[in-house]
Amino acid sequence: MKFTIKMGRDESEAFNNFMEHLRPDNVPEEDFIRSIFYKGVERFQEELMENMKSYLEDNKEDIDASAMNELGTDASSLISALAEKPETPNLEIIED
Repeated sequence: MKFTIKMGRDESEAFNNFMEHLRPDNVPEEDFIRSIFYKGVERFQEELMENMKSYLEDNKEDIDASAMNELGTDASSLISALAEKPETPNLEIIED
């Protein structure tokens, strides 16, 4: 899979400066960019889970009632399951 990101002149210059100053000499540019991308995805997933937990806690009574109507069960098990911190997945990069 290949991603193309269109940047303005200022963004492109900032990214090139970032790469020049922070990328270790022994890490290829492609690998460094890939690691930045995956770290961003991981952080996005963490924020999504935090927001979902907050929403479930803030709307606990409404969610329980709607789950009972939709699923016929108590949704508190969903809330308690989400309250546990998920393990960070191991990422493996496979090149084609």
